[in-house]
Amino acid sequence: SVHDNLKWYCANGGTLGLQFYGSVDGIEVVNIFGRVDNHRKSLLSDGTPYDMGAQQCVWSMTKVVMCTVIMIAVERGWLKYDDPIAKHWPEFAEKFGPDSEKAKATITQAL
Repeated sequence: SVHDNLKWYCANGGTLGLQFYGSVDGIEVVNIFGRVDNHRKSLLSDGTPYDMGAQQCVWSMTKVVMCTVIMIAVERGWLKYDDPIAKHWPEFAEKFGPDSEKAKATITQAL
């Protein structure tokens, strides 16, 4: 279960704390948070207790958002994974010329 995996991850030093939220068709199906056991530090750096309201540090989220947007665009027929990037963003390969490898790079390759 999500709960068991979260508990194991925190207990085995994977993180000091994390929160996981998931929904299906706009309905919340899971909303849990985890932190290390009380014998280890369970406070944020400013001494605030780690709870459901704790802000999270995230890295590399633009990749996730960009991939999600691209998948939605493909689903709606606005682009195809095999399309050259330059088809939708001409400036991407403009200075290299239309026969360059960069001009032929596909959306799939960028993902």
